[in-house]
Amino acid sequence: MKNDKNEWQGKYFTLLDGKKDREFTDSDGNVSYEFVSEIPEDRFQPGEKSFLEKTCDGVAIIALVTKRKKK
Repeated sequence: MKNDKNEWQGKYFTLLDGKKDREFTDSDGNVSYEFVSEIPEDRFQPGEKSFLEKTCDGVAIIALVTKRKKK
């Protein structure tokens, strides 16, 4: 769905395999998803980590701290 500025609405995601996806609410109120070729520049947030990346970072830190405590 586009707004009055002809921009695509919704949330954009980059999947682990590099594909780009858009989550949006259609005119009937249903949440839908579609693959897109690019993420609009005003929606792109470089350096933003996904939930999975944040979780992996947390596990790595815990493992490192645990390893240091054993020494």
